[in-house]
Amino acid sequence: MTPPPEEKTVSDDQHPAHRVAVIGAGLTGLTCARALGEMGCTVTVFDRGRRPGGRISTRRTEIGGSTACFDLGAPSFERPTGSFGIEVDRWIESGTASNWTPTEARWRGGMLEEISKTRDMVIGLPSMDAIPDRLAEGLALESSTTVGGLARTDGSWTLAVTPWREDEREAGPFDSIVLAMAAPQSARLLAGPAPDLACSLEPVRMSTTWVAILEIDDDGAGLPEVLHTPEAPILAKLIKESGRPGRALTPGRTRWVIHADDTWSGEQFDTERVKIAAILERQACELLGTITGRSIRVTGSTVAHRWGLARSTETLEDRCLCDRELRLAVCGDGIGGSDIEACHLGGLAAAGCVESWSRPAE
Repeated sequence: MTPPPEEKTVSDDQHPAHRVAVIGAGLTGLTCARALGEMGCTVTVFDRGRRPGGRISTRRTEIGGSTACFDLGAPSFERPTGSFGIEVDRWIESGTASNWTPTEARWRGGMLEEISKTRDMVIGLPSMDAIPDRLAEGLALESSTTVGGLARTDGSWTLAVTPWREDEREAGPFDSIVLAMAAPQSARLLAGPAPDLACSLEPVRMSTTWVAILEIDDDGAGLPEVLHTPEAPILAKLIKESGRPGRALTPGRTRWVIHADDTWSGEQFDTERVKIAAILERQACELLGTITGRSIRVTGSTVAHRWGLARSTETLEDRCLCDRELRLAVCGDGIGGSDIEACHLGGLAAAGCVESWSRPAE
């Protein structure tokens, strides 16, 4: 296991530790926070989610009297190389993650076309959220907390934060701030205190994706682990959740995560979740029934989830943006890319910026 970052209140040369607030506990924010902790900074992470992870999240729901897990966000990621590959190897060695080579096929022209070119993927064990849980170990994390504003006074930052079911309060002071969220979210917080940085994020564009979780009374025989549907007007792909490494397998049943088409998802942005769940359930069952020739019966309640900022369609090249005078760094989805490796590298880049500000003057 990677040891938790060592907390320090005073650096080796007796200067007070640099105080940093990291807003966002996805992979980018957690990577940044760990790196800053190892540099000797005092770090507090804020996130509005109940658990860390952002889009690397897992939904747990009751089906048939037992708890079922579904990876609602990124179901896996391609096996990386370089420095991030070394970090992922540590996750695998510790049992936090596993290699996975899924079977994949496309449903096109009324036929199931096997995709012969295999992809080496990585998944979390026993679910994707094991990865952010590992990264969050030892960090000062305030979850279920919304950051509503930033204020700078006398060279320090304070945050207006609202924990779940509590009144707004002030957090701080902090010497530096790192915003590690999707670019549009960061832009909203930066509009007042750092309008130039906010304007720099305007070129980023992100799509919406509706997803749903489904369990059916069918063993999934003859179906791939990842089913792409390029011709479907609503469905984009189905991922067979049960049977993947580390996942529970119920005999005679399979669990699926349904990803809707991004264009359709955007058009249905404000549609009620229960209606989306019914549409995706019906579409998926009809498709699986057509492919297998079997009657498909749902065994539990289908639940839908909307990723309003699911993935970036237009990104910035820089790994992070920063303002040295304000001691603000911005990283996350849409900045330097949107895949998991880009998130990791963006977090390290932001930590490097803050570390340069935290050095005492010579």
